[in-house]
Amino acid sequence: MESNSEKFVQLVRQNPCLDIVPMVCAAVVQSDDWAYWKGSFGKPSVEEYVCVEERIYIKSLDFEEAAEDIYSNWDLDDRRFKDKTEDEINDMAEAEVEALPWRKAIIVFVEEA
Repeated sequence: MESNSEKFVQLVRQNPCLDIVPMVCAAVVQSDDWAYWKGSFGKPSVEEYVCVEERIYIKSLDFEEAAEDIYSNWDLDDRRFKDKTEDEINDMAEAEVEALPWRKAIIVFVEEA
């Protein structure tokens, strides 16, 4: 069975032009007492991600949540939503998420050691 580290090296070799984005689990950094904390490689994968107002969404994991966040920030009394059903408004939010500037990268989840 291939380790997460081996899979990471394989993805880097296969995708040398992609950025590497480490996603650090909050449990890794338990305080600000030290400059560094030891973590462990989680499962790496090639994904699309986007940063929106300091929030990072990973397309394959967070697409629906991003659409919900956009929907919840809309003023539904706005005239562009007049005569729209909830499903139509959801479709509009999903279209807005799809139009975000998604970037492809190697995502590495850093978990507790």
